[in-house]
Amino acid sequence: MEMAIARMDGKGRVVIPKKIRERSGMSVNDVVFVYTLEGLVCMRKARMDGGPVLENIEGLGLTALAPSREPRHSRELVIWALVRRPMMSFRQLRSVLRNRRVGISNQATWKLLRELMEEGQIKKLATNEYVINPEWIKELKRFAELVEERQKAFQVFQ
Repeated sequence: MEMAIARMDGKGRVVIPKKIRERSGMSVNDVVFVYTLEGLVCMRKARMDGGPVLENIEGLGLTALAPSREPRHSRELVIWALVRRPMMSFRQLRSVLRNRRVGISNQATWKLLRELMEEGQIKKLATNEYVINPEWIKELKRFAELVEERQKAFQVFQ
């Protein structure tokens, strides 16, 4: 593992030291994914070759990896509802949301479900029922493996 010290400027920019860029294969205009992991700021070069969602870490509801706590947000409520009951209609999901969140409209529920579908987290079946997207589940598994791998690397410093 390579380490270096860098300084952040007033706009939040950090220059990645040359030896780190070279070792990681980064070059000018590369897209970099920046994320936090247990209080650490991490980054990795994003794949832009149509690789799996995991490589660009888009649309992953990372809170879904925290099954021990109660869902706090509408997105989490939808996923949890579909975990408990794998196929649900719009009305059933809206009911779950209304029972947990006062004042959510039909329009807001439609918008939420559409966003979750666009992000690949849920799918709408021909029967007009919603299910968790199996591909999203696979990406969550890969992400959990990545977190575990990274955590092992950081344990050296603890």
